[in-house]
Amino acid sequence: MLKMARKFESENPLGNAEKINAICRGGIVLLCGHVEGYIKELGELALTNIYEKEVCKSKISPLLAYYASKDHIDKIKDTSSADTIAETLAEMFATQFHLWGDSGPIAAPISEDLFNRGFASPSVKNISKYLGRFGYRHYKRDLERQIKAEVGVFTTSVNHLVDTRNKIAHGDRGTSKTPSDILEIVKIVHKFCRATDDVFAKWCREKICSIR
Repeated sequence: MLKMARKFESENPLGNAEKINAICRGGIVLLCGHVEGYIKELGELALTNIYEKEVCKSKISPLLAYYASKDHIDKIKDTSSADTIAETLAEMFATQFHLWGDSGPIAAPISEDLFNRGFASPSVKNISKYLGRFGYRHYKRDLERQIKAEVGVFTTSVNHLVDTRNKIAHGDRGTSKTPSDILEIVKIVHKFCRATDDVFAKWCREKICSIR
């Protein structure tokens, strides 16, 4: 996609302006989706290893069970009906009981769809909240230690990418980037995701189990 935009730009930047703009807007949306997908895959990798390596629940934050059961919990919070609460609790105990408790391994695979629910728009703040579902509370601090002086550029670029994607998604036709802009953002996003992978994997290895 980026190669196509650069080709149009080299041939006739003014005549191909609309095509270049459309391709670059699509590239922003796609790149943002890749960041979101990468973070989710990182979380899913952790969930898989927790189950397959039979990690004792004493090593796992109760937040994991909370987010994997959050659809039931929210339903209970949103109603005052005793019947609905009783039915929802019964369903939660039947399907999510294996997640709760403070000893023994989790006896069944953890639903990735339920755990990931609600995570979107992968700003640095939202990524920090998502990784916090595992009990990882110092992502931003560790990221700063990992990439040091570049942390400001990386976080600003990722947040700007998400903000630009959101504007495009809401129909702001004046929002776009040039092919050169996107190429630079791709480089930064790649390094950002690598650093995020490194710090989260290190935390998992120290606190729960190895995922890499």
